[in-house]
Amino acid sequence: MNNHDHTAFNSGDNKGKKSQAQLKALSAYLRRNTVSRWMAAIALNIPLQNVCYAIGELRKSNSVAVTKNGRCAISGRFVEFLTTDPDKFPKSNQLILPLQ
Repeated sequence: MNNHDHTAFNSGDNKGKKSQAQLKALSAYLRRNTVSRWMAAIALNIPLQNVCYAIGELRKSNSVAVTKNGRCAISGRFVEFLTTDPDKFPKSNQLILPLQ
């Protein structure tokens, strides 16, 4: 029998409320700072796994963008630097064709 807790991110229980609060805190932090996932996790004292999940949720609604790839100040690896500030989103290099 499978007894794993598969509580939804936005559920009404305390675990869901905590996750929702972390998502809001992360979104606000990424609006002011362009950082890697790990840098955000350390700055906000949120587990890295929760940050990665929250970024996935933000991507579903196109609320987060990668501004550059660079060296993480914590891991030293080349990683994505993220933002939720629409003014910092990279401009598309795709041609925009008029609809007919």
